[in-house]
Amino acid sequence: LVGAGAATIGGTPLASLLALPYLGLCWIGRDARGDAGRRLYRAFLVANVLIGAAITLARFEGNVFRATRTAHHIKSRARTTIVAGNRIEDGPNGTASYLVETPNGGDLLVLDNVLHKGPLTGHPQVAISVGIEGASNPTETLIFQGNRFLSDSPEDTVFVRNATTAPAILIGNRLTGRVSALTGPGEVRP
Repeated sequence: LVGAGAATIGGTPLASLLALPYLGLCWIGRDARGDAGRRLYRAFLVANVLIGAAITLARFEGNVFRATRTAHHIKSRARTTIVAGNRIEDGPNGTASYLVETPNGGDLLVLDNVLHKGPLTGHPQVAISVGIEGASNPTETLIFQGNRFLSDSPEDTVFVRNATTAPAILIGNRLTGRVSALTGPGEVRP
């Protein structure tokens, strides 16, 4: 994580959050022993993942979310959401709206994912949406780093739409297609 030495979520250094093998309230990814071969959840069904507001931390790591047919691949109302090392893709037939949405804001780290919006997406204008329903969760840290994003939509697509007042920091993301990096407060770094 570039420049994350001072970055924290809820007072905890980001590096510490990423290093822990299991973080309590909601964790979708490797099992509690860190066994990458066994998955707690794979979302290539006709559903999405919805995390409610009662969750303090939602962590998605090392999963495949493919061809979701309704709503969003990941929608989290958690106070902190970490999405790291996943494949989140519509494919040729997926009709999902957003790849990731945190409608009430909250701290968000999206790191080293492979992301794809397909030609049939239900919402071609935006890939990742933050705070669009009102930032009722405290939002201090919004980092999007090292992701590869491809849009097959014939329409212009925004990679990150930030509707909070916290600045989104985009670092080293590779964007392909008719894509602009950011709308809303923040900065894009190489």
